[in-house]
Amino acid sequence: MKLKKILKLCKQAGQYIICDNRPTRDQPCEDQWIGTRDVLYLTSRMPYLDEDSICTMCDLSEKQRNDWDIQHNEQWDFDFSLMNDDPSDAPADLLGLSIMVKGEELLPLKVGTGLVWIWLKYLTPMENELSKLTLHYREVNGSPYIIVKNGMFIIASIRPVDIRKDKTVVERMGQIAAGMGMRVLNAETGEILE
Repeated sequence: MKLKKILKLCKQAGQYIICDNRPTRDQPCEDQWIGTRDVLYLTSRMPYLDEDSICTMCDLSEKQRNDWDIQHNEQWDFDFSLMNDDPSDAPADLLGLSIMVKGEELLPLKVGTGLVWIWLKYLTPMENELSKLTLHYREVNGSPYIIVKNGMFIIASIRPVDIRKDKTVVERMGQIAAGMGMRVLNAETGEILE
Protein backbone atom coordinates (compact mmCIF):
# COMPACT_ATOMS: atom_id res chain seq x y z
CA MET A 1 0.00 0.00 0.00
CA LYS A 2 1.42 3.36 -1.04
CA LEU A 3 0.64 6.03 1.58
CA LYS A 4 1.84 8.79 -0.74
CA LYS A 5 -0.76 7.79 -3.36
CA ILE A 6 -3.51 7.56 -0.72
CA LEU A 7 -2.71 11.08 0.47
CA LYS A 8 -2.68 12.35 -3.11
CA LEU A 9 -6.23 11.02 -3.63
CA CYS A 10 -7.29 12.65 -0.36
CA LYS A 11 -5.80 15.98 -1.42
CA GLN A 12 -7.59 15.81 -4.80
CA ALA A 13 -10.89 15.21 -3.00
CA GLY A 14 -10.23 17.83 -0.31
CA GLN A 15 -11.01 15.18 2.30
CA TYR A 16 -8.83 13.32 4.79
CA ILE A 17 -10.62 10.72 6.88
CA ILE A 18 -8.54 8.78 9.39
CA CYS A 19 -10.09 6.10 11.53
CA ASP A 20 -8.19 4.11 14.12
CA ASN A 21 -8.74 0.36 13.75
CA ARG A 22 -9.29 -0.75 17.33
CA PRO A 23 -12.23 -2.40 19.11
CA THR A 24 -12.37 0.17 21.95
CA ARG A 25 -10.75 3.54 22.66
CA ASP A 26 -8.79 1.96 25.54
CA GLN A 27 -6.88 -0.45 23.31
CA PRO A 28 -3.77 0.51 21.38
CA CYS A 29 -4.11 1.33 17.70
CA GLU A 30 -2.19 -0.98 15.39
CA ASP A 31 -3.70 0.03 12.05
CA GLN A 32 -5.62 2.95 10.63
CA TRP A 33 -8.09 3.41 7.79
CA ILE A 34 -7.23 6.45 5.68
CA GLY A 35 -9.10 7.90 2.73
CA THR A 36 -12.15 9.90 1.69
CA ARG A 37 -15.90 9.39 1.83
CA ASP A 38 -15.61 7.27 -1.33
CA VAL A 39 -12.58 5.10 -0.57
CA LEU A 40 -10.80 3.90 2.57
CA TYR A 41 -7.48 2.04 2.78
CA LEU A 42 -6.12 -0.01 5.65
CA THR A 43 -2.62 1.17 6.50
CA SER A 44 -0.54 -1.16 8.66
CA ARG A 45 2.92 -0.74 10.16
CA MET A 46 2.97 2.96 9.34
CA PRO A 47 3.41 6.00 11.60
CA TYR A 48 0.30 6.92 13.60
CA LEU A 49 -1.56 9.77 11.91
CA ASP A 50 -3.88 12.41 13.30
CA GLU A 51 -5.15 15.75 11.98
CA ASP A 52 -1.91 17.59 12.79
CA SER A 53 0.40 15.00 11.25
CA ILE A 54 -1.74 14.77 8.08
CA CYS A 55 -1.59 18.55 7.67
CA THR A 56 2.18 18.51 8.18
CA MET A 57 2.81 15.54 5.83
CA CYS A 58 0.63 17.01 3.10
CA ASP A 59 1.89 20.57 3.58
CA LEU A 60 -1.64 21.91 4.03
CA SER A 61 -2.05 25.60 4.74
CA GLU A 62 -4.17 26.84 7.64
CA LYS A 63 -6.83 27.86 5.09
CA GLN A 64 -6.89 24.36 3.56
CA ARG A 65 -7.08 22.83 7.01
CA ASN A 66 -10.12 24.97 7.80
CA ASP A 67 -11.81 24.61 4.38
CA TRP A 68 -11.26 20.88 3.82
CA ASP A 69 -12.92 17.94 5.50
CA ILE A 70 -10.28 16.52 7.86
CA GLN A 71 -11.53 13.98 10.38
CA HIS A 72 -9.79 11.71 12.87
CA ASN A 73 -11.94 9.08 14.55
CA GLU A 74 -10.30 7.23 17.42
CA GLN A 75 -12.67 4.32 16.92
CA TRP A 76 -14.63 2.97 13.95
CA ASP A 77 -17.88 4.93 13.96
CA PHE A 78 -19.20 4.52 10.44
CA ASP A 79 -22.61 3.01 9.75
CA PHE A 80 -21.15 -0.17 8.30
CA SER A 81 -18.69 -2.80 9.30
CA LEU A 82 -15.55 -3.83 7.49
CA MET A 83 -15.62 -7.36 8.86
CA ASN A 84 -13.25 -9.57 6.91
CA ASP A 85 -15.79 -12.35 6.51
CA ASP A 86 -19.28 -11.49 5.33
CA PRO A 87 -21.42 -14.27 3.81
CA SER A 88 -23.15 -11.75 1.54
CA ASP A 89 -19.91 -10.93 -0.31
CA ALA A 90 -20.13 -11.69 -4.04
CA PRO A 91 -17.29 -11.75 -6.58
CA ALA A 92 -16.67 -8.52 -8.47
CA ASP A 93 -14.76 -9.27 -11.66
CA LEU A 94 -12.74 -6.82 -13.72
CA LEU A 95 -13.76 -6.98 -17.38
CA GLY A 96 -10.48 -5.85 -18.91
CA LEU A 97 -11.80 -2.59 -20.36
CA SER A 98 -12.53 0.91 -19.18
CA ILE A 99 -14.14 4.15 -20.31
CA MET A 100 -12.93 7.72 -19.98
CA VAL A 101 -15.32 10.12 -18.29
CA LYS A 102 -14.30 13.75 -18.03
CA GLY A 103 -10.62 12.81 -18.24
CA GLU A 104 -10.73 10.02 -15.66
CA GLU A 105 -10.88 6.29 -16.18
CA LEU A 106 -13.86 4.24 -14.98
CA LEU A 107 -13.68 0.45 -14.67
CA PRO A 108 -16.77 -1.75 -14.97
CA LEU A 109 -16.96 -4.69 -12.58
CA LYS A 110 -19.23 -7.66 -13.22
CA VAL A 111 -21.30 -8.42 -10.12
CA GLY A 112 -24.04 -11.01 -10.32
CA THR A 113 -26.10 -10.17 -13.38
CA GLY A 114 -25.12 -6.51 -13.54
CA LEU A 115 -22.27 -4.02 -13.49
CA VAL A 116 -20.89 -1.54 -11.02
CA TRP A 117 -18.29 1.09 -11.83
CA ILE A 118 -15.26 2.30 -9.88
CA TRP A 119 -12.63 4.93 -10.62
CA LEU A 120 -9.32 3.35 -11.70
CA LYS A 121 -7.44 5.88 -9.58
CA TYR A 122 -8.77 4.17 -6.43
CA LEU A 123 -6.71 1.07 -7.26
CA THR A 124 -3.42 2.99 -7.69
CA PRO A 125 -2.32 2.82 -4.02
CA MET A 126 -2.46 -0.98 -4.40
CA GLU A 127 -1.06 -1.25 -7.94
CA ASN A 128 2.01 -3.26 -6.88
CA GLU A 129 -0.25 -5.83 -5.20
CA LEU A 130 -3.11 -6.09 -7.72
CA SER A 131 -2.27 -9.61 -8.87
CA LYS A 132 -2.75 -10.87 -5.28
CA LEU A 133 -5.98 -9.02 -4.59
CA THR A 134 -9.61 -10.02 -5.02
CA LEU A 135 -12.58 -7.69 -5.40
CA HIS A 136 -15.93 -8.38 -3.76
CA TYR A 137 -19.33 -6.70 -3.94
CA ARG A 138 -21.04 -6.03 -0.62
CA GLU A 139 -24.21 -4.16 0.24
CA VAL A 140 -24.29 -2.50 3.62
CA ASN A 141 -27.51 -0.83 4.77
CA GLY A 142 -28.63 -0.74 1.13
CA SER A 143 -25.43 0.96 -0.11
CA PRO A 144 -23.07 -0.91 -2.47
CA TYR A 145 -19.34 -1.21 -1.78
CA ILE A 146 -16.44 -2.89 -3.48
CA ILE A 147 -14.32 -4.60 -0.86
CA VAL A 148 -10.69 -5.28 -1.78
CA LYS A 149 -9.12 -8.26 -0.05
CA ASN A 150 -5.58 -9.55 0.22
CA GLY A 151 -6.25 -13.19 1.05
CA MET A 152 -8.95 -13.18 3.71
CA PHE A 153 -8.31 -9.63 4.93
CA ILE A 154 -9.92 -6.41 3.75
CA ILE A 155 -7.42 -3.75 2.75
CA ALA A 156 -9.73 -1.25 1.03
CA SER A 157 -13.36 -0.28 0.60
CA ILE A 158 -14.48 1.57 -2.53
CA ARG A 159 -17.87 3.17 -3.10
CA PRO A 160 -18.98 2.50 -6.70
CA VAL A 161 -19.86 5.37 -9.01
CA ASP A 162 -23.54 5.61 -9.94
CA ILE A 163 -23.16 6.50 -13.61
CA ARG A 164 -26.95 6.62 -13.98
CA LYS A 165 -26.81 10.07 -12.37
CA ASP A 166 -24.78 11.43 -15.29
CA LYS A 167 -27.22 11.81 -18.18
CA THR A 168 -24.40 12.38 -20.69
CA VAL A 169 -22.68 9.11 -19.75
CA VAL A 170 -25.97 7.19 -19.98
CA GLU A 171 -26.67 8.67 -23.43
CA ARG A 172 -23.14 7.88 -24.67
CA MET A 173 -23.40 4.31 -23.38
CA GLY A 174 -26.64 4.01 -25.35
CA GLN A 175 -24.84 5.32 -28.48
CA ILE A 176 -22.05 2.77 -28.01
CA ALA A 177 -24.56 -0.05 -27.59
CA ALA A 178 -26.53 1.09 -30.65
CA GLY A 179 -23.33 1.18 -32.68
CA MET A 180 -22.78 -2.44 -31.73
CA GLY A 181 -26.38 -3.39 -32.61
CA MET A 182 -27.37 -3.80 -28.95
CA ARG A 183 -29.95 -2.15 -26.73
CA VAL A 184 -29.34 -0.69 -23.27
CA LEU A 185 -31.94 -0.39 -20.54
CA ASN A 186 -31.65 2.78 -18.49
CA ALA A 187 -32.28 1.34 -15.00
CA GLU A 188 -33.13 4.80 -13.66
CA THR A 189 -35.93 5.61 -16.12
CA GLY A 190 -36.82 2.19 -17.55
CA GLU A 191 -36.23 3.66 -21.03
CA ILE A 192 -34.52 1.53 -23.69
CA LEU A 193 -31.66 3.41 -25.35
CA GLU A 194 -30.98 2.47 -28.96
